[in-house]
Amino acid sequence: MYSKKARVESMTYLSKYKNIKSLLLEDSNNSSAKMPPQFYLGQWIKVYEINKVNTIDTLKIILAGTSENYYPRFVLFFEDKNIVTRIKDVEIIFPDLKFEKVIEPGFIDKILFKLNPVNSNQTIYIFRTF
Repeated sequence: MYSKKARVESMTYLSKYKNIKSLLLEDSNNSSAKMPPQFYLGQWIKVYEINKVNTIDTLKIILAGTSENYYPRFVLFFEDKNIVTRIKDVEIIFPDLKFEKVIEPGFIDKILFKLNPVNSNQTIYIFRTF
């Protein structure tokens, strides 16, 4: 048993895809997304982020100067608050967004959250961009 199961399991799930050059973390409900443990992905990649500070407009500017080879192959949406709107926002850049998997927090995470609600306890929704 371990904590932060959703973050670890999302990387383990994505490890079956080889040559992922980058990911997009969408956590616009918070000021920054929690970095995924790339060790479990088995590759070291570039991570883009959408949050309260770095908006979808910021991402558009960053990607405009980036080779399409380095566009995020997957988007990880953290928690379900406003998720429909957030998905629609990301679809502006990635219109072929396809749902892959939902990864829930583990048992230990749920207990820790009950003991301390400040403890981050997020469900992760994985979408493929192409």
